[in-house]
Amino acid sequence: MLWGVYYGVLIVLEKYIYGKWLEKNRVLSHIYFAVITVVGFIIFDSTTLSDIPHRLGQLIGIGVNGLTTVSDSFYVSGYAVTLLLALVLSLPVMHRLWDWLCNKISSHHRLCIVQNSVRYVWCLAVLLVSTAYLIDGSYNPFLYFRF
Repeated sequence: MLWGVYYGVLIVLEKYIYGKWLEKNRVLSHIYFAVITVVGFIIFDSTTLSDIPHRLGQLIGIGVNGLTTVSDSFYVSGYAVTLLLALVLSLPVMHRLWDWLCNKISSHHRLCIVQNSVRYVWCLAVLLVSTAYLIDGSYNPFLYFRF
């Protein structure tokens, strides 16, 4: 319930107080989105109200022994390629690459068709790889199982 109230308050604040400011500042709006999303996940995943401040503190380094643990290093090294791809592909790199290619080959209609086909194949490949990762991690219980 607190999770819904949290997002309800944020929606009202964005609509009436600082929404126009967020529209003007693209970089800050992305940072804002990342922060409220992570806080929302912490609220959603917490089983008690006392877990929320503790986990928020851990997020910024309060109440922990160090910045990383052995298990953190293990997961980062195991998912390094995935994390790097996620970082690069979350930026508008691919969109700008497609636009640049289309501008270069705009005089050749067949090449634009090929370029659009490659875009769809790329999206399908990302979907299939994402599905494979979900299936690979299927030993975890379903998110809503505890409800």
